[in-house]
Amino acid sequence: MRRHYRELEVWKRGMGFAVRLYRVTAKLPPDERFGLVSDMRRAGISVPKNVAEGWGRPTARDYAHFVDIAIASTCELDTQLEICKRLAFLDEKLHLELDDERRQIFAMLLGLKRSLRL
Repeated sequence: MRRHYRELEVWKRGMGFAVRLYRVTAKLPPDERFGLVSDMRRAGISVPKNVAEGWGRPTARDYAHFVDIAIASTCELDTQLEICKRLAFLDEKLHLELDDERRQIFAMLLGLKRSLRL
């Protein structure tokens, strides 16, 4: 029997990253509330949400589809974090920390997809 998604390290890390993104985006300029803030929060939540939703699907192919969506969200976050850095909404240190975490989650998602053996 496969492990519950809540036991998966990638889900746990994704949850922590989403919470961190909420805290970071709360400090962005108020006029970004419907722009970067909304987009980054949605992309951040997408990672653990899609791991969970995929886990609940009946086939490995279905699960892999939702993992692909989570992977795409980490790529979207790459661009959003870079925009924040270029607009000086994030300092270099915070940008590097967030991007490192994003890359680690990306790699874990790729591993999860490989484990589904399609």
